[in-house]
Amino acid sequence: MGWATVLWLSLVCSLALFGGLFTLAPVDKTEALQIGIAETMLRLQEWVVPQWNGHLYADKPPLPYWLAMVVWQWFGLTPELARLPAAICATLGVAVIAWLLQRVARRELPAREAWLRAALAGTLLALSPGWIVFAHSAVHDIYLSVAITLALAGYAIGFCMPESPFRPRRWAAWIGFWCGVGFLSKGLLGIGLPLLIIGADCCLRGETRRVILRPLPLLQMGTAMLVVISPWLAGLIAGRRWDYLQGFIGFSNLQRATQAVDGHHQHPLFYLPVLLALLWRGGRCCCPRCSSSGSGAGPGGRLQAWIDCSSWRQCGCCSGLCCSARSPPNWPGTCCPSCRPPYC
Repeated sequence: MGWATVLWLSLVCSLALFGGLFTLAPVDKTEALQIGIAETMLRLQEWVVPQWNGHLYADKPPLPYWLAMVVWQWFGLTPELARLPAAICATLGVAVIAWLLQRVARRELPAREAWLRAALAGTLLALSPGWIVFAHSAVHDIYLSVAITLALAGYAIGFCMPESPFRPRRWAAWIGFWCGVGFLSKGLLGIGLPLLIIGADCCLRGETRRVILRPLPLLQMGTAMLVVISPWLAGLIAGRRWDYLQGFIGFSNLQRATQAVDGHHQHPLFYLPVLLALLWRGGRCCCPRCSSSGSGAGPGGRLQAWIDCSSWRQCGCCSGLCCSARSPPNWPGTCCPSCRPPYC
């Protein structure tokens, strides 16, 4: 059954995430800009400071540009090839969600049903409209999403599961590593969002708080994070690129968190519902039925309900964020499949 799930998800990802990858026109002006920046960096052989049209581009960190440059060096400078790392990254996110759900479900369910649930979770994510759009775009969002997913998956496996091994060194370093990747994907948001979710969950889990908030796990997490981001920051400091650091920290992070930028007219609290959805445990923000289904089933049942609803909410949030300006008012992407009327 495991191989059948792998083959099924491989088929779904190949059709949904790689179909039309090299033939579709740029999604919007942002993707064309990001491809142009990567082309400029490759032409100048500049691996530290993103540049475009003779000017610094301090809005985004360089990880997607690096990946596009590596692909072009291997396969030639074709603009559409810049999307290949995004599609691969989106496939990795699908695999992580399916693997995490299967690992949790096998504790309480027969192996066949556990693999079926893993296949369902992976399929839901792979067919999410927002996930498909990001997989077909050479932009930063998919890298940020997958980095946060991997960081939180490590937290769930290492610290939240019943009978968790509680290996703080391994999993704390895992969390720190992927927070560092998130920083290189889209700035401080890649560090702040997963740590905010973990911190809020630790406030609700006394046993987890006592393990992860010790000096050694925190040191391991911080060290792994610095190992990832320090080479780039050292390159900026060695080159005395204070102008880039000022623009990156000031515009790309602080200003983005306090007011609309780049022509996006969302209110500063636009992302608050997403944060609340991710912070709230047990599926309670999804619907009363999901809340009641996981509230009395013991720790394993609560975690199972949390992952079931979180995987669907991730699809819904991703769809809502990506298509908020284009989707109809009754967008169906946030309706949890485990609910029944009248809740949905």
